Amino acid sequence: MTIGIVGGGQLAKMMAQKAKKIGLDTVVLDPTPNCPAAQVGSRQIAGDFYDGNKLRELVGKSDVTTYDTEHMNTRVLRELVREGNRIYPSPALLETIQDKLQQKDALARAGIAVPRYGEVGKLTPLDVERFGFPCVQKARKGGVMMAEESLFSRIRVIWKERSWPSLCWRNSLTLKKS
Repeated sequence: MTIGIVGGGQLAKMMAQKAKKIGLDTVVLDPTPNCPAAQVGSRQIAGDFYDGNKLRELVGKSDVTTYDTEHMNTRVLRELVREGNRIYPSPALLETIQDKLQQKDALARAGIAVPRYGEVGKLTPLDVERFGFPCVQKARKGGVMMAEESLFSRIRVIWKERSWPSLCWRNSLTLKKS
């Protein structure tokens, strides 16, 4: 049996090591040559997580497919599931995880405790005052390095304008992607 993994980072490496111990093969899709999972024996398909052809190639070489990252082309994964491929967790769940606001809404609907959060467009001092401190500002989609640094820069400016005391990050403020 072969497990396909989208992403070849540290989590994929740990999955590959455990799979190998019980006699399973792994193949990973990752853009980085000799990614961590490939270093422990996974076959590697070099390619981008959003490349539909590469995702199809990975799933075609796998009996079951999973993820090491949430940043990928879910439209293609949905098509592959409709074609009868086994992909877990489901691409629909992955789409919810990719959007931090949808994720918090889904957890709250399921009765799971989440910190207070809200949706805003472009952050203004009024938004910060309404929400209150302490808070954390996050982009709805993308990784920390993709969007949040510019958002944190804006909140620091607002903080200085208001002369508020030192910041303690506890609550969560989810931002609408512009």
